[in-house]
Amino acid sequence: MPVEFEIEINVQTSTRGGYRDFIEKLRDRLGVRFSHNRPALAVQEEPPTRFFDLVIRTNDHSVRFRLRMDNLYLIGYQMQNGQWLEFNNETGVHLIREQGTEFLGFNGSYNMLSNVAGLSMEEVRVGFYNLGYGINQLATSTTWKIRARYLIGVIMMICESTRLIPISDYMATNFDNSHGTSSDDYNSYDNRNREGQIQPWITTLVRAWDAFSAALLRADAYPDESFQLRRNVVRLPPDNREIRTISQAAAILGILLGLCFRNSGQRRFPRMTFDEGQCFLGLPLVEVFSVSIDNIDGEDPGQLYGTITVDDGLNIEYIYNRTSSNPESIKPGQNASLTGPSQSIIAIGNFTIKLLLTDMLVNSGSPMRGPGVY
Repeated sequence: MPVEFEIEINVQTSTRGGYRDFIEKLRDRLGVRFSHNRPALAVQEEPPTRFFDLVIRTNDHSVRFRLRMDNLYLIGYQMQNGQWLEFNNETGVHLIREQGTEFLGFNGSYNMLSNVAGLSMEEVRVGFYNLGYGINQLATSTTWKIRARYLIGVIMMICESTRLIPISDYMATNFDNSHGTSSDDYNSYDNRNREGQIQPWITTLVRAWDAFSAALLRADAYPDESFQLRRNVVRLPPDNREIRTISQAAAILGILLGLCFRNSGQRRFPRMTFDEGQCFLGLPLVEVFSVSIDNIDGEDPGQLYGTITVDDGLNIEYIYNRTSSNPESIKPGQNASLTGPSQSIIAIGNFTIKLLLTDMLVNSGSPMRGPGVY
Protein backbone atom coordinates (compact mmCIF):
# COMPACT_ATOMS: atom_id res chain seq x y z
CA MET A 1 0.00 0.00 0.00
CA PRO A 2 1.42 3.42 -0.90
CA VAL A 3 2.34 5.87 1.83
CA GLU A 4 0.20 9.00 2.00
CA PHE A 5 2.98 11.45 2.72
CA GLU A 6 6.65 11.78 3.62
CA ILE A 7 8.22 14.06 6.21
CA GLU A 8 11.93 14.63 6.87
CA ILE A 9 14.27 16.00 9.52
CA ASN A 10 18.05 16.37 9.46
CA VAL A 11 19.19 15.89 13.04
CA GLN A 12 22.66 17.24 12.43
CA THR A 13 21.45 20.62 11.15
CA SER A 14 18.49 20.96 13.53
CA THR A 15 18.29 23.07 16.66
CA ARG A 16 16.16 22.63 19.74
CA GLY A 17 13.61 25.02 18.25
CA GLY A 18 13.72 23.16 14.95
CA TYR A 19 12.98 19.89 16.73
CA ARG A 20 9.99 21.44 18.53
CA ASP A 21 8.68 22.84 15.23
CA PHE A 22 9.06 19.46 13.55
CA ILE A 23 7.03 17.68 16.24
CA GLU A 24 4.31 20.34 16.05
CA LYS A 25 4.26 20.07 12.25
CA LEU A 26 3.80 16.30 12.53
CA ARG A 27 0.86 16.74 14.92
CA ASP A 28 -0.80 19.18 12.53
CA ARG A 29 -0.25 16.90 9.54
CA LEU A 30 -1.70 13.81 11.23
CA GLY A 31 -4.73 15.39 12.89
CA VAL A 32 -8.05 14.75 11.14
CA ARG A 33 -10.39 16.31 13.76
CA PHE A 34 -10.15 18.10 17.08
CA SER A 35 -11.14 17.52 20.68
CA HIS A 36 -10.69 20.23 23.29
CA ASN A 37 -8.55 22.10 20.77
CA ARG A 38 -6.18 19.15 20.40
CA PRO A 39 -5.76 17.22 17.10
CA ALA A 40 -6.87 13.59 16.94
CA LEU A 41 -5.51 10.82 14.75
CA ALA A 42 -7.57 8.93 12.20
CA VAL A 43 -9.70 6.15 13.68
CA GLN A 44 -7.75 2.92 14.09
CA GLU A 45 -8.11 0.14 11.55
CA GLU A 46 -7.15 -3.52 11.75
CA PRO A 47 -5.42 -4.37 9.55
CA PRO A 48 -4.02 -0.86 8.99
CA THR A 49 -4.12 0.69 5.53
CA ARG A 50 -2.78 4.22 6.07
CA PHE A 51 0.93 4.87 6.45
CA PHE A 52 3.49 7.65 6.20
CA ASP A 53 7.27 7.71 5.88
CA LEU A 54 9.62 9.61 8.16
CA VAL A 55 13.16 10.20 6.90
CA ILE A 56 15.73 11.06 9.57
CA ARG A 57 19.12 12.22 8.28
CA THR A 58 22.54 13.04 9.53
CA ASN A 59 25.31 14.34 7.28
CA ASP A 60 26.60 10.75 6.99
CA HIS A 61 23.50 8.55 6.71
CA SER A 62 19.73 8.50 6.44
CA VAL A 63 17.06 6.03 7.57
CA ARG A 64 13.49 5.83 6.28
CA PHE A 65 10.92 4.80 8.90
CA ARG A 66 7.38 3.65 8.16
CA LEU A 67 4.63 4.48 10.64
CA ARG A 68 0.90 3.98 10.95
CA MET A 69 -1.22 7.10 10.56
CA ASP A 70 -3.91 5.85 12.94
CA ASN A 71 -1.81 5.34 16.08
CA LEU A 72 1.78 6.46 15.33
CA TYR A 73 3.14 2.94 15.72
CA LEU A 74 6.51 2.43 14.08
CA ILE A 75 6.31 -0.74 11.99
CA GLY A 76 9.75 -0.83 10.36
CA TYR A 77 12.56 0.99 8.61
CA GLN A 78 14.80 1.00 5.54
CA MET A 79 18.57 0.79 5.96
CA GLN A 80 21.06 2.80 3.93
CA ASN A 81 21.54 -0.16 1.53
CA GLY A 82 17.82 -0.22 0.70
CA GLN A 83 16.90 -3.23 2.86
CA TRP A 84 13.49 -2.91 4.56
CA LEU A 85 13.14 -4.39 8.05
CA GLU A 86 9.83 -4.84 9.86
CA PHE A 87 8.88 -5.59 13.45
CA ASN A 88 7.48 -9.08 13.95
CA ASN A 89 3.69 -9.16 14.33
CA GLU A 90 1.12 -11.72 15.43
CA THR A 91 -0.16 -12.46 11.92
CA GLY A 92 3.21 -13.10 10.32
CA VAL A 93 2.04 -11.01 7.35
CA HIS A 94 4.14 -8.07 6.22
CA LEU A 95 2.59 -4.61 6.52
CA ILE A 96 5.52 -3.21 4.57
CA ARG A 97 4.98 -4.52 1.06
CA GLU A 98 8.30 -3.40 -0.40
CA GLN A 99 10.10 -6.20 -2.21
CA GLY A 100 12.56 -8.09 -0.03
CA THR A 101 11.21 -6.84 3.31
CA GLU A 102 12.44 -8.99 6.21
CA PHE A 103 11.20 -9.32 9.77
CA LEU A 104 13.57 -7.98 12.42
CA GLY A 105 13.22 -11.04 14.63
CA PHE A 106 11.50 -9.18 17.47
CA ASN A 107 8.37 -7.07 17.90
CA GLY A 108 8.10 -3.38 18.70
CA SER A 109 6.88 -3.56 22.30
CA TYR A 110 9.00 -1.76 24.87
CA ASN A 111 9.41 -4.97 26.87
CA MET A 112 10.79 -6.80 23.86
CA LEU A 113 12.99 -3.93 22.73
CA SER A 114 14.54 -3.43 26.16
CA ASN A 115 15.13 -7.17 26.54
CA VAL A 116 16.85 -7.39 23.15
CA ALA A 117 18.86 -4.24 23.87
CA GLY A 118 19.94 -5.60 27.24
CA LEU A 119 18.91 -2.35 28.94
CA SER A 120 16.04 -1.23 31.11
CA MET A 121 14.02 1.66 29.72
CA GLU A 122 15.49 3.92 32.41
CA GLU A 123 19.01 3.14 31.17
CA VAL A 124 18.30 4.42 27.65
CA ARG A 125 19.52 7.97 26.98
CA VAL A 126 17.78 10.31 24.56
CA GLY A 127 18.71 13.61 22.96
CA PHE A 128 20.50 15.27 20.05
CA TYR A 129 23.64 13.14 20.14
CA ASN A 130 21.93 9.84 20.90
CA LEU A 131 19.44 10.34 18.08
CA GLY A 132 22.10 11.28 15.55
CA TYR A 133 24.39 8.45 16.60
CA GLY A 134 21.43 6.07 16.57
CA ILE A 135 20.51 6.97 12.99
CA ASN A 136 24.06 6.26 11.87
CA GLN A 137 23.88 2.90 13.63
CA LEU A 138 20.45 1.92 12.28
CA ALA A 139 21.54 2.81 8.76
CA THR A 140 24.16 0.06 8.72
CA SER A 141 24.04 -2.23 11.76
CA THR A 142 22.92 -5.86 11.52
CA THR A 143 23.20 -6.45 15.28
CA TRP A 144 19.90 -7.01 17.09
CA LYS A 145 21.11 -5.36 20.31
CA ILE A 146 22.15 -2.15 18.56
CA ARG A 147 18.99 -2.03 16.48
CA ALA A 148 16.70 -2.46 19.48
CA ARG A 149 18.58 0.13 21.58
CA TYR A 150 18.32 2.91 19.01
CA LEU A 151 14.80 2.04 17.87
CA ILE A 152 13.71 2.81 21.44
CA GLY A 153 15.26 6.25 21.05
CA VAL A 154 13.52 6.92 17.73
CA ILE A 155 10.13 5.83 19.09
CA MET A 156 10.54 7.99 22.18
CA MET A 157 11.85 11.09 20.40
CA ILE A 158 9.36 10.96 17.52
CA CYS A 159 6.27 8.88 18.32
CA GLU A 160 5.89 9.53 22.05
CA SER A 161 6.94 13.17 21.67
CA THR A 162 4.21 13.68 19.09
CA ARG A 163 1.63 12.06 21.34
CA LEU A 164 2.47 13.77 24.63
CA ILE A 165 3.60 17.34 25.28
CA PRO A 166 5.54 16.69 28.54
CA ILE A 167 7.61 14.11 26.68
CA SER A 168 8.34 16.41 23.74
CA ASP A 169 9.34 19.11 26.24
CA TYR A 170 11.74 16.69 27.94
CA MET A 171 13.20 15.53 24.63
CA ALA A 172 13.62 19.13 23.45
CA THR A 173 15.53 19.94 26.63
CA ASN A 174 17.97 17.18 25.68
CA PHE A 175 18.12 18.28 22.04
CA ASP A 176 21.18 20.39 22.79
CA ASN A 177 23.84 20.63 20.07
CA SER A 178 26.09 23.03 21.98
CA HIS A 179 28.89 20.45 22.22
CA GLY A 180 29.36 20.30 18.46
CA THR A 181 27.58 18.92 15.40
CA SER A 182 30.27 16.94 13.59
CA SER A 183 30.30 13.17 13.16
CA ASP A 184 33.05 13.01 15.78
CA ASP A 185 30.77 14.83 18.20
CA TYR A 186 28.05 12.18 17.67
CA ASN A 187 30.59 9.44 18.23
CA SER A 188 31.71 10.99 21.50
CA TYR A 189 30.56 8.82 24.40
CA ASP A 190 30.78 11.81 26.74
CA ASN A 191 28.35 13.79 24.59
CA ARG A 192 25.84 10.94 24.47
CA ASN A 193 26.25 10.06 28.13
CA ARG A 194 25.49 13.58 29.35
CA GLU A 195 22.01 13.46 27.79
CA GLY A 196 18.94 12.56 29.82
CA GLN A 197 17.62 9.08 30.49
CA ILE A 198 14.05 7.87 30.01
CA GLN A 199 12.56 8.68 33.40
CA PRO A 200 9.96 6.47 35.14
CA TRP A 201 7.32 9.20 34.81
CA ILE A 202 7.77 9.03 31.03
CA THR A 203 7.00 5.32 30.78
CA THR A 204 4.01 5.77 33.09
CA LEU A 205 2.67 8.62 30.96
CA VAL A 206 3.20 6.63 27.75
CA ARG A 207 0.90 3.89 29.06
CA ALA A 208 -1.82 6.44 29.85
CA TRP A 209 -2.00 8.09 26.40
CA ASP A 210 -4.88 6.02 25.07
CA ALA A 211 -6.91 6.33 28.29
CA PHE A 212 -6.48 10.12 28.42
CA SER A 213 -7.46 10.30 24.74
CA ALA A 214 -10.58 8.28 25.49
CA ALA A 215 -11.53 10.60 28.35
CA LEU A 216 -11.47 13.67 26.11
CA LEU A 217 -13.45 12.02 23.33
CA ARG A 218 -15.96 10.66 25.81
CA ALA A 219 -16.43 14.15 27.22
CA ASP A 220 -17.20 15.32 23.66
CA ALA A 221 -19.78 12.58 23.21
CA TYR A 222 -21.51 13.38 26.52
CA PRO A 223 -21.11 17.15 26.94
CA ASP A 224 -23.84 17.39 29.58
CA GLU A 225 -22.00 15.08 31.95
CA SER A 226 -19.47 16.44 34.40
CA PHE A 227 -16.83 14.01 35.56
CA GLN A 228 -13.23 13.78 36.68
CA LEU A 229 -10.67 11.36 35.35
CA ARG A 230 -10.41 8.15 37.32
CA ARG A 231 -7.60 7.90 39.83
CA ASN A 232 -4.28 7.21 38.11
CA VAL A 233 -0.58 6.86 38.80
CA VAL A 234 0.60 9.59 36.42
CA ARG A 235 2.79 12.14 38.22
CA LEU A 236 4.52 14.88 36.25
CA PRO A 237 7.68 16.75 37.23
CA PRO A 238 8.83 18.93 38.77
CA ASP A 239 6.20 18.76 41.52
CA ASN A 240 4.54 15.35 40.96
CA ARG A 241 1.55 17.05 39.37
CA GLU A 242 -1.51 14.82 38.98
CA ILE A 243 -3.82 14.70 35.97
CA ARG A 244 -7.36 14.58 37.37
CA THR A 245 -9.51 16.74 35.09
CA ILE A 246 -10.37 16.85 31.41
CA SER A 247 -8.69 20.23 31.01
CA GLN A 248 -5.50 18.91 32.63
CA ALA A 249 -5.50 15.94 30.26
CA ALA A 250 -6.05 18.20 27.25
CA ALA A 251 -3.09 20.33 28.29
CA ILE A 252 -0.64 17.42 28.04
CA LEU A 253 -1.91 15.65 24.91
CA GLY A 254 -0.03 16.53 21.73
CA ILE A 255 -2.38 14.43 19.61
CA LEU A 256 -5.17 12.05 20.57
CA LEU A 257 -5.56 8.40 19.70
CA GLY A 258 -8.51 8.36 17.28
CA LEU A 259 -11.05 6.26 19.15
CA CYS A 260 -14.57 5.84 17.81
CA PHE A 261 -17.44 3.67 19.07
CA ARG A 262 -20.80 2.55 17.70
CA ASN A 263 -23.95 1.69 19.60
CA SER A 264 -24.92 -1.99 19.72
CA GLY A 265 -27.95 -2.63 21.89
CA GLN A 266 -27.18 -1.71 25.48
CA ARG A 267 -23.41 -1.94 24.95
CA ARG A 268 -20.92 0.01 22.89
CA PHE A 269 -18.04 -1.51 20.97
CA PRO A 270 -15.09 -0.01 19.10
CA ARG A 271 -15.81 0.95 15.53
CA MET A 272 -12.98 0.86 12.98
CA THR A 273 -13.81 3.10 10.05
CA PHE A 274 -12.59 5.97 7.92
CA ASP A 275 -15.63 8.02 9.01
CA GLU A 276 -14.17 10.93 10.95
CA GLY A 277 -17.57 12.39 11.83
CA GLN A 278 -19.26 12.34 15.22
CA CYS A 279 -17.95 9.47 17.35
CA PHE A 280 -20.11 8.50 20.30
CA LEU A 281 -17.84 7.04 22.87
CA GLY A 282 -18.64 4.38 25.39
CA LEU A 283 -16.07 3.11 27.85
CA PRO A 284 -15.02 -0.54 27.41
CA LEU A 285 -13.96 -2.16 30.66
CA VAL A 286 -11.99 -5.24 31.70
CA GLU A 287 -13.65 -7.97 33.74
CA VAL A 288 -11.63 -10.96 34.94
CA PHE A 289 -14.12 -13.76 35.56
CA SER A 290 -11.82 -16.41 36.97
CA VAL A 291 -8.24 -17.55 37.44
CA SER A 292 -7.92 -21.34 37.51
CA ILE A 293 -5.09 -22.94 39.49
CA ASP A 294 -4.10 -26.03 37.50
CA ASN A 295 -1.21 -27.11 39.71
CA ILE A 296 -0.04 -25.92 43.09
CA ASP A 297 3.37 -27.52 43.60
CA GLY A 298 1.82 -30.99 43.24
CA GLU A 299 -0.19 -30.55 46.44
CA ASP A 300 -3.89 -31.31 47.00
CA PRO A 301 -4.81 -29.01 48.56
CA GLY A 302 -2.11 -26.35 48.49
CA GLN A 303 -1.83 -23.10 50.40
CA LEU A 304 -1.97 -20.24 47.88
CA TYR A 305 -0.83 -16.69 48.46
CA GLY A 306 0.47 -13.77 46.39
CA THR A 307 -1.01 -11.16 44.08
CA ILE A 308 -2.82 -10.79 40.78
CA THR A 309 -2.79 -7.26 39.37
CA VAL A 310 -4.21 -5.60 36.27
CA ASP A 311 -2.41 -2.57 34.80
CA ASP A 312 -4.53 -0.58 32.33
CA GLY A 313 -2.01 2.23 31.85
CA LEU A 314 -3.65 4.61 34.30
CA ASN A 315 -3.48 2.52 37.43
CA ILE A 316 -2.61 -0.89 38.83
CA GLU A 317 -5.54 -2.69 40.46
CA TYR A 318 -5.33 -5.74 42.71
CA ILE A 319 -7.85 -8.51 42.04
CA TYR A 320 -6.10 -11.00 44.35
CA ASN A 321 -3.93 -10.11 47.33
CA ARG A 322 -3.08 -12.61 50.05
CA THR A 323 -0.05 -12.60 52.33
CA SER A 324 1.92 -15.65 53.48
CA SER A 325 0.24 -15.32 56.86
CA ASN A 326 -3.19 -15.67 55.26
CA PRO A 327 -2.97 -18.23 52.44
CA GLU A 328 -5.97 -19.72 50.66
CA SER A 329 -6.49 -23.49 50.77
CA ILE A 330 -7.11 -24.55 47.18
CA LYS A 331 -7.20 -27.77 45.14
CA PRO A 332 -5.90 -28.21 41.57
CA GLY A 333 -8.54 -27.14 39.07
CA GLN A 334 -10.24 -24.73 41.45
CA ASN A 335 -10.46 -20.98 40.91
CA ALA A 336 -8.66 -18.49 43.11
CA SER A 337 -11.01 -16.35 45.19
CA LEU A 338 -10.74 -13.05 43.35
CA THR A 339 -11.66 -9.73 44.89
CA GLY A 340 -13.08 -6.84 42.93
CA PRO A 341 -10.78 -3.94 41.99
CA SER A 342 -11.14 -0.67 43.86
CA GLN A 343 -12.22 1.00 40.60
CA SER A 344 -13.03 0.06 37.03
CA ILE A 345 -10.27 -1.22 34.74
CA ILE A 346 -10.23 0.37 31.29
CA ALA A 347 -9.93 -1.86 28.21
CA ILE A 348 -8.90 0.86 25.76
CA GLY A 349 -5.50 0.03 24.31
CA ASN A 350 -3.29 -2.52 26.07
CA PHE A 351 -3.69 -3.85 29.58
CA THR A 352 -1.49 -6.29 31.48
CA ILE A 353 -2.47 -9.01 33.95
CA LYS A 354 0.41 -10.01 36.23
CA LEU A 355 0.32 -13.07 38.46
CA LEU A 356 2.77 -13.55 41.35
CA LEU A 357 1.42 -16.62 43.12
CA THR A 358 3.22 -18.96 45.51
CA ASP A 359 2.45 -22.12 47.47
CA MET A 360 3.04 -22.03 51.21
CA LEU A 361 4.73 -25.23 52.40
CA VAL A 362 4.74 -26.26 56.02
CA ASN A 363 7.76 -28.14 57.38
CA SER A 364 7.92 -28.99 61.08
CA GLY A 365 5.47 -26.22 61.77
CA SER A 366 7.50 -23.57 59.93
CA PRO A 367 6.12 -22.02 56.70
CA MET A 368 8.30 -22.13 53.58
CA ARG A 369 7.79 -20.85 50.06
CA GLY A 370 6.98 -23.49 47.44
CA PRO A 371 8.32 -23.34 43.87
CA GLY A 372 5.45 -24.05 41.52
CA VAL A 373 1.99 -22.55 40.93
CA TYR A 374 0.43 -22.39 37.47
